[in-house]
Amino acid sequence: PPTVTVSDDVPDATATGVVTFRFAFSESPGTSFGLDDIQVDGGVPASLLRVDARNYRLSVTPTANASGTLTVRVAAGRFSDGAGNANTAAAQATQAFDTREPAMTLFWSD
Repeated sequence: PPTVTVSDDVPDATATGVVTFRFAFSESPGTSFGLDDIQVDGGVPASLLRVDARNYRLSVTPTANASGTLTVRVAAGRFSDGAGNANTAAAQATQAFDTREPAMTLFWSD
């Protein structure tokens, strides 16, 4: 069965803005893979970009004025290869984010 690996462009840091996730397939999913096959938690996905037959990209904007974890996953059975074999394993990537506005407190002293 075909597989997919999900990774992002901010692997060792906390994201403060848009995160781009990469989907690398073991073989081309053809037309069987689309935005509806991706679950996103903690943010809002933009349109899915097909880079080439085996690579796609998706930009995700984290929830505004919040901190947490973006999770992007593809469940089993969501795409297939040219022979009609469906993916049997799920794949996901997570990314910490912090989009909270900095707070400032002023104290007045006489």
